[in-house]
Amino acid sequence: MAKEMSDSLRSQSEICALLNEFLYLGFKDADENDTMAEIIAAIEASPKKYAAFLERDEFAILKANLDKIGDYRIGDQSWNLNQFNSGTNACTFTDPDTGRTYVVYRGTGDGEWLDNGLGMTQVSTPQQEEAARYFDYVVEHNGLTDGDPITVTGHSKGGNKSQYVTLASAYRDYIDQCISLDGQGFSPEAIAAFREKYGEEGYRAYLEKMYSICGENDYVNPLGVKIVLDGHTYYIKTPAEDDNFVAGHDLKYYFARYDENGDPVFADGKQQFGKDMNPAAERGLLSLNAEELSKALMKLPCDKRHDAAIVIMQLMESFEGETVGLHGEQWTVENVLGFLKDGVPTILFTLLTTPEGRELLVHYGGELLAGIYEELGPVKFAGVVAVGILLAPAVIKLLKDAYAVIAFLDTVIGFVSHVKDFLEDVGEFVKEICSQAKILYESWLIGRKIDNPAKTYQPGDEISLRLGRIRQIAADLSRLQSVISRLDYDLNTLRRNQEWYEIFQKLRIGAIDFLYVGYDSDLNRCISYLNQLASSFEQVENRLTSAAYQY
Repeated sequence: MAKEMSDSLRSQSEICALLNEFLYLGFKDADENDTMAEIIAAIEASPKKYAAFLERDEFAILKANLDKIGDYRIGDQSWNLNQFNSGTNACTFTDPDTGRTYVVYRGTGDGEWLDNGLGMTQVSTPQQEEAARYFDYVVEHNGLTDGDPITVTGHSKGGNKSQYVTLASAYRDYIDQCISLDGQGFSPEAIAAFREKYGEEGYRAYLEKMYSICGENDYVNPLGVKIVLDGHTYYIKTPAEDDNFVAGHDLKYYFARYDENGDPVFADGKQQFGKDMNPAAERGLLSLNAEELSKALMKLPCDKRHDAAIVIMQLMESFEGETVGLHGEQWTVENVLGFLKDGVPTILFTLLTTPEGRELLVHYGGELLAGIYEELGPVKFAGVVAVGILLAPAVIKLLKDAYAVIAFLDTVIGFVSHVKDFLEDVGEFVKEICSQAKILYESWLIGRKIDNPAKTYQPGDEISLRLGRIRQIAADLSRLQSVISRLDYDLNTLRRNQEWYEIFQKLRIGAIDFLYVGYDSDLNRCISYLNQLASSFEQVENRLTSAAYQY
């Protein structure tokens, strides 16, 4: 049964959600101390200039709720203050009736995804510290005291920032309420540091100020280690159905309209949004599964957890069109190899060995595949699927329900078969891997290899991996390394015979150095990794096979 908020908390949470909607509207032309009603009127008064804002769902939600927030005055807009970077994206609103100040932080902006990754391993991140510095500025600039009512709030990363500010800002004791909307947690290292700094009782006192309001299928708030108390966590009904995966983490869906049958309301194929925040709901499958994945990743040693977090967040940053974080953060080859070695098996293990994970594969498999394919294209898509399927048999002995996995593999095969621009050889490769995996799963279910019924079943047949293929790829890359080095040597010999070589040498420019490719250390690390990977899998196979003989 859904847990209900008190009327007071629900009212405050709705106000915070609406103020966060303003930040997602992205309007940067408001004057200091403008009311929300004046901002909405200014946008409507210039339909040509502000056409893009008029079309946004956030604008419709704000306009419909002017009776609740129309008199709230905006201030301290970080984008107008030179001392804060673009990722800060915060402002304040003041309620004229109560005098309460709301400090509002927007969700992840361009360049901030890698900062999210750092938050999974570090005590604090540059953007968390920037959020605390902004809050301290607001207090000092406005002359606020510990007697003034102050609420800090934010959505997604903004929610995480609001939690951090409540724990770490210089004026943290001035805060009487923190409302985090879909905000993620922290690293074990951060929590240990807070506990050591304040003591258990002091740390608990700060947590008592925090509330976590989340969409029923939000998949971000479970990331990291949650610090908001379970009794202060509530879920809101959002239409995150099979065909609307993104709605799980989109704040505006807190205000999605439903009909009398409980179905989302659409007009001309577009989701409609209403005036009031949706009622409470029970937690959904996506959120539960995200929590299981996060728990598994957070158990990794710090360096391995760092690799996984950085690679995942770098991919998110790339989807936003950025390649480097706000502070120059960027993944390395070591991060990628570490993620493949430790992060991917951990994620796959969780998906296959938890009821939530197996249900997720069947429930959302088709849509997830379509999204991955659209972003990566056929060749990279094949690589993603291949890695996942190759790793799967290593944990098959631990499965209690392999039928869900078989259904997912059928989904992969069907998806590849119906994509017209999928390269034929790549498509066949993916389908072959999936088909072989199906045979392994089904063999395990019936206790013998189904591709050769006459063969006597031997323990270990159901977990066999094609490790020769991995070693063959490593050997091919090694030969490629040799070819590149040999060609460079021949080219350098030719360069030394040119007249300009002697001139460059006298000028100490290095005619060879600036053209030289030669031995590639990154490629060599890939070769070494593939060989180590094959050996590691072989050891796992041997251990599982030995265990199988004991049944």
